[in-house]
Amino acid sequence: TNHTLGLTMWPLARPQPAVIRVDLIRRVSGLDFDPEGRFLVFSDDDTVTVVPLQQPVPPPGGVAFKAGGLSHCLAVSPDGERFAVGGDNRGLWVGTNDGRDPVLVGDPSELGAIGLVTFDPEGRYLAFLTGFYDRSAAVVRVWNLESDTEQATHQLPGAQFRYGVSFSSDRRLLTATTRGVVAWDVESGQHEILVGEGVAAFTASRNGRRLLLIEEPEAGMLQDAVGTPVFVDLDSGLSTPLTTHGSEVWAMALDQDGSIAVTGDRNGIIRVGRVTGEEPHILVGHKGEISHIAIDPLGRWIASAGEDDTVRLWPMPDLSKPPLHTLPREELIAKLK
Repeated sequence: TNHTLGLTMWPLARPQPAVIRVDLIRRVSGLDFDPEGRFLVFSDDDTVTVVPLQQPVPPPGGVAFKAGGLSHCLAVSPDGERFAVGGDNRGLWVGTNDGRDPVLVGDPSELGAIGLVTFDPEGRYLAFLTGFYDRSAAVVRVWNLESDTEQATHQLPGAQFRYGVSFSSDRRLLTATTRGVVAWDVESGQHEILVGEGVAAFTASRNGRRLLLIEEPEAGMLQDAVGTPVFVDLDSGLSTPLTTHGSEVWAMALDQDGSIAVTGDRNGIIRVGRVTGEEPHILVGHKGEISHIAIDPLGRWIASAGEDDTVRLWPMPDLSKPPLHTLPREELIAKLK
């Protein structure tokens, strides 16, 4: 693309495919996979780029469309045909990869800066956080894409929204707040608090019953919101701090069934492991904080982006084998050779 400066590939232990690195001019603002695993999509400022996931090494991506304004977030529709991008006071754009111009959702002058966006499982609704820079006034809006009207506006009295918004398979909208993870019925407006303590950020499995979260710092979001990720199984009621992932995690992802956790920390280290807390595999290469993590729905790839202005695509480690850094010295040296 016109934002790509180079493409570098590092060979790994065969027969694994290579790590793909794309150097960008501007900071990545959103990163996601097509729900069917056909492509990776990312946004940087006003550009949405699609990378086909062809084995063994995906080719460089191409621009799907450009939307006006600085972008903060990105979402892919359930059918993989539409991309939603929101940003600074320029509204919410929905575009496709067929050459047509993107269209605006709602009135940009009324929405303000948009920080989070997600589609519901049927592609009927688009939920997004408005008031990105003033969390005390932020609300979550739900837009009906079929009627092109606002379906609902959600606000929790005495609480502020944080980083995390996604739909569960039962079409409830999950949001991170200073009072916990809240599930909303977008049609009735009723809500239920699923996790009853402050959450700075979260990600969820496809059915919304397994969560990976960072607890709200005691000093609030004015301080660093990094921390130790906590895995929560809502069905069993178990809560497991993943201490093996460290205490400086911000970016997080769960696979489709919520059994694999991938985290990125402020030092550029990515960790991949079971949610049961065993020693994770380590992926290194980024310089500086990891800002975005995503897992291929088919379990083949991990995508990451960070403050070094790169997008990286990694093969999913074989979690049936011990991580390289845990091997005895002689075995590690033999493996590296």
